[in-house]
Amino acid sequence: MCMFCAAIPAAAAAGAAVNSKQKKKQAETGKKASLPVGPITGLVIVGLLIGSATVHSQLNG
Repeated sequence: MCMFCAAIPAAAAAGAAVNSKQKKKQAETGKKASLPVGPITGLVIVGLLIGSATVHSQLNG
């Protein structure tokens, strides 16, 4: 498994954990978070998917 393919589930799990903590803290304090973790995690995963597709197309091409 390449580094991009291995990083996709790791990034998703880390993003989900941080997002959960952020939502819990937001519910306790009532203040909106300054950094939106969910969309940032989504962008990271899309970037990893593009990197993975690029690497695999170059290796198998």
